[in-house]
Amino acid sequence: MAQRNFDQPTIAWAKSLGFIEIEKTEKLQRHSFNKNDMFGFADFIAIDSQRTCLIQSTSYQNISTRIKKIVAIPAAKLWIQNPTRLILVIGFGPPKDKAIWLDESDFEEKK
Repeated sequence: MAQRNFDQPTIAWAKSLGFIEIEKTEKLQRHSFNKNDMFGFADFIAIDSQRTCLIQSTSYQNISTRIKKIVAIPAAKLWIQNPTRLILVIGFGPPKDKAIWLDESDFEEKK
């Protein structure tokens, strides 16, 4: 099964949230053809006059897996400590599309 491209739906979603500029951060390594995300998780960066958001786009079924990955990354925890810097995980369906904003509480160790 071919992997779905989430680029255009992610850009449209970010624009619907008021972000003005959205850029893909994922880089393709020429020799290995592997993809590397910014800070190990961000596919896109989106900005407006007051916010900077790193976006992970994925399938709806992989949302929780991506969140677990992100909260384990030290750079993500550092990023989210500034209130003007945001992290958004967008999952595209089926069965539906869903967005989850991460905040500092997501990075706290669970007891």
